[in-house]
Amino acid sequence: MKKPGRNDPCWCKSGRKYKHCHRDTENQPPVAIHTVIQTLGSFKKTKKCSVPRTLAHECSSKIINAHTVSKSSSLKAIAKDGHVLKISIDIKSNVAPKIALIETGINNASTFSGFCSVHDK
Repeated sequence: MKKPGRNDPCWCKSGRKYKHCHRDTENQPPVAIHTVIQTLGSFKKTKKCSVPRTLAHECSSKIINAHTVSKSSSLKAIAKDGHVLKISIDIKSNVAPKIALIETGINNASTFSGFCSVHDK
């Protein structure tokens, strides 16, 4: 695969030029793990339907907790009394993270608020 030119659109489809997006990523310092975890937490709190713009006109105003893993075909099969295990990461800056498995209900397991009720199929 040919490397994009400086002024080409970035391969990640951010809409920015390659030179302002991913051009020098190998020379940048690594991101601290707690920053990654905080960013993921912020993403989970964002309520927005993630369909392409061409389908946005069909959206309902109700953003729901969509499952990334099918509740009916997968989560129910491994659940015990309606609960499954999930990874919990407690991270504080400059301290080793505490990682544990905790029970969560299958209605909340593996969900994110990334689709409206029309597009969660």
